[in-house]
Amino acid sequence: MPPNSRAAIRRRPKKQPAAISAAAMPPGSDSAHSPAVQAASHMPRSRAAFFSAASRNAASSPGCPEPGRATDANAPSARENTCKTPRNSAARPHISVSEQSAKYAVNHPAAYRIANAPVCESLRISRLRSGAAWLENFTLSSSTVEVRSAALPAAFSGLRVVQISDLHGRRFDAGSRYLLALVRLQSPDIIALTGDLADEFTDVSMLPPLLEGLTALAPTFYVTGNHEWVLSREKRQALFDLLDVAGVIRLPNECRLLEKGGASIVLAGVDDPNGPYDQKRPAQLVREIRQQYGKDAYILMLSHRNDELPLWAHMGVQTVLCGHGHGGIVRLPGIGAVFGTHMDLFPDYTAGLYEKDGTAMVVSRGLGGSRKLPLRIGNRPEVVTVVLQTEN
Repeated sequence: MPPNSRAAIRRRPKKQPAAISAAAMPPGSDSAHSPAVQAASHMPRSRAAFFSAASRNAASSPGCPEPGRATDANAPSARENTCKTPRNSAARPHISVSEQSAKYAVNHPAAYRIANAPVCESLRISRLRSGAAWLENFTLSSSTVEVRSAALPAAFSGLRVVQISDLHGRRFDAGSRYLLALVRLQSPDIIALTGDLADEFTDVSMLPPLLEGLTALAPTFYVTGNHEWVLSREKRQALFDLLDVAGVIRLPNECRLLEKGGASIVLAGVDDPNGPYDQKRPAQLVREIRQQYGKDAYILMLSHRNDELPLWAHMGVQTVLCGHGHGGIVRLPGIGAVFGTHMDLFPDYTAGLYEKDGTAMVVSRGLGGSRKLPLRIGNRPEVVTVVLQTEN
């Protein structure tokens, strides 16, 4: 090759990459100052063509600003305004999961019911259980406890004592007809009211139909509980007046002699320890009974407190009826009582028969709710029938 030709080849200028023409720019763009043009002028042809196509696609997307130019004075920065919507698709409104579920339920009702059947069934069972637990608080039950003692005269064997405790002024129906009907079914010889008949929230005007109905069934005896002594003096006296008018026999640390077939037993009652400070003590009452009726006299004691079994056993009282524990408020299968009256866990002496050294103590679960935890679970309100039997 001639030298001149070789020099001409060396001096031939390098071919510059083609710049993007103004026709490829979006309408209104400044081709001289466009970042796309400036960037493409330094790119190979293939990359410049790609950049041009990307610019056209971005400019044609709805809602996207032109490259390098804000659509509005108040619009956010180009970084924030970067369009994330796929090409040729409109922006979709946000639909929540609940809205989607509701639309699906309308459009596919059968499939929706099948898919949600376990959840619906679980909710239904939960509601039924909650309703049943609440209904338990107002559904009466009865139980029978047989107490045997060699000290009981044979003439009194089979004596039926119906015990009502811890009513707390609860109404089971108008006029207490349901409660009276349940007591009547027990065929009582004696009815014992062992305290907390009313409390500070009770409208005592609901009591006359119940009290008059009880005294019409059998002789009815009453001792106070702790809540009667929380009442104001006026309200407590109004309660005592209602008891007296209805014919209920109050036993404020007193006793009565019951006679039958030439034999007798002593029915006694003690006021709750919340009563007057100078009231007669149980030991003094028992001592007076022994002095008057003999040391072997059979004593049926009405008391409210359920935690004094060792005291009664020490004094030789044969049978004690009491309440106060509300059955433990919550009772669980295989465990029993859960809460005590002071919210202590798993208390003793909450329901049924307890014995110690020849003394039998019967504890009623009661009828009303505890004021500290006013509900009953697994622990229906209870009327107890105590049947006294002579032990041969």
